Amino acid sequence: MRSSESIESQLTFLKLFGSGILGVLKDDYFLNKTVIFRSSPGGGKTSLFRLFSSESLREISQHQSLYHELAMSLNEYGVLDENGPTLLGIYLKMTGYGSILDLDISNEHKRQYLFASIAYRSILKALLGVLTLNGLDVKDLERITISKPIDTVVHSLKLPCNGKELYEQASAGEQEINKMITRFDVTLSDDVRPLLDFEYLKVISPENILLDGKPVVSKTLIMLDDLHKLRKPQRVDLFNTIIPQRFPVSIWLAERLEALDLPSLIPDISGRDYNHVFLEEFWERKSKSFEAFTKSILVQRTSMARPDVDMNSLDQHLVDSIDTPEWYSKFQQYSNVIKYKLDTISKQTRYYDKWIEDQCAEYGKFFESLIKWRMLEIRIARHEASLQTRLDEEPIDVESDSDDRLVPTGKFFIHNDYGIPYYFGFTNISKLAMDNIEQFLEISSALFDKLESQMIKNGKNSNLSPETQEEVIKGVADSRWKQIAGIHNGIQATNFLARFKSFALEQTLQPNAPYAPGVTGIGISTPDYKRFIDQQQQEGKYKQLAQVLQTCISHNLLRVRYDAKQGKPGNEFVIFYLNRLLCAHFGLPLGKGGWRKKTTRELCTWLVPELSEMRIKEVN
Repeated sequence: MRSSESIESQLTFLKLFGSGILGVLKDDYFLNKTVIFRSSPGGGKTSLFRLFSSESLREISQHQSLYHELAMSLNEYGVLDENGPTLLGIYLKMTGYGSILDLDISNEHKRQYLFASIAYRSILKALLGVLTLNGLDVKDLERITISKPIDTVVHSLKLPCNGKELYEQASAGEQEINKMITRFDVTLSDDVRPLLDFEYLKVISPENILLDGKPVVSKTLIMLDDLHKLRKPQRVDLFNTIIPQRFPVSIWLAERLEALDLPSLIPDISGRDYNHVFLEEFWERKSKSFEAFTKSILVQRTSMARPDVDMNSLDQHLVDSIDTPEWYSKFQQYSNVIKYKLDTISKQTRYYDKWIEDQCAEYGKFFESLIKWRMLEIRIARHEASLQTRLDEEPIDVESDSDDRLVPTGKFFIHNDYGIPYYFGFTNISKLAMDNIEQFLEISSALFDKLESQMIKNGKNSNLSPETQEEVIKGVADSRWKQIAGIHNGIQATNFLARFKSFALEQTLQPNAPYAPGVTGIGISTPDYKRFIDQQQQEGKYKQLAQVLQTCISHNLLRVRYDAKQGKPGNEFVIFYLNRLLCAHFGLPLGKGGWRKKTTRELCTWLVPELSEMRIKEVN
């Protein structure tokens, strides 16, 4: 079950919930703030929101020993205390509201009816939430008292009243609006006066709702999920209404990145002045935390999927080393191939004799030795590339190698040269997930399926070898690549990414590995990027490039870093890194940091499908 929506049971949802994602929250997010959560599909927005619903908080409060870690975290945020939940969480999905825009009424009325629909649904959810938090049912609505907010006139509601009366008013208002939305000959009813500009929020603020004359909670949180399912004018209206104001409740909004235009996808350039959380960006800053988080997810899901088998976690069955006896003869064979190449160099010049002799004298594990031979080959290629001429042929002294990126570079080059597995082991799987929960689960579930089939065939103690893991991972990567064509601008995106791949491989596989551990990114200077943003609406080629970049970023095919510096101060770049799962499909390294400068004018040429050598000759 990859998405929160597919988990119907509250018990199952909470058992599978990874509490590590709570690290994205700040204490003041519960103190009458507006916060926007954004991510590509599968980033964890819905799971986070669902946790703070009244149903979840009640379940956790009633069974704190079962959900000990979650309860401790919620206690730290002041959402739970010794008496139970202190937060009234109102969770709404924005599915279906877009149809209001199709009504044959004025834009102002469309706006009013959108806000009224959200308002009435929020009030109903708030009342039911109060009952849920206290273990009550609908017949207890009369025990709830709703005061009339001070200094505020709330249209369409008769206040003060009890919970049953408010429930009936909100139900009648919602039903009337639904009738108007679903019939063809829309005429506005004078009986329906929509709640304007979220004035109703004062009605469901904590001090305004009492149960048996006593306060129910100390905080109210409204969570509006899936805002990307609204139409663009509706999203703009909603943001323009909510963000500038201060409300007596906290408001969380969530949407996929696909709803944003390109400037908005890079926050430090767009200059937003409100709280926003990009979930993948949060995990990227805490890579070790994401690895620990994904490991906890594996433990929870493995134990639930196979309670009949003594299998604590999938990662325990993933062989994470290739330095094993069955590979020793191949490592020795490949080391001899490299030695033969270097012997050829020695016959031409004595210049590197000491380097080669020093490596011959070293002893270590077979794989480690092979990596060092490959690193030596790279170092000699680097030295050759830096020499203008040799003054003599005397052997040069052994140099200490300060480039710590050469080890992962050596591993990747060995993989590329000899086909030794590279994409395997839990740490690499966590990297391949690219800070996205659904992508992690996609990879893990494929590995789990493979492990289960092996267990049936070979017994319960089966493990997945590095070769098997790589085969499965590449299968997932290939499937992800094929899916890209089906998204908006998908064909153009695949053309662009294919050109990106060719460029990255050409730069990465140079004999001297100048951009270790490999090129997986491109950088646009910040001034060039800003000019490009200004030009995108005016010039066709830049508009097309903007659309492709927007598609790639919003679907987690490219990851943006906007504060990279190169050389002297003021030389900033916007960096676009390939999704690491695509790196597995393209045969690129998983290391991050290697990037090359490109202009937006050059990137526009990548929008054209790559031509084969034969076709290029025909064109020429």
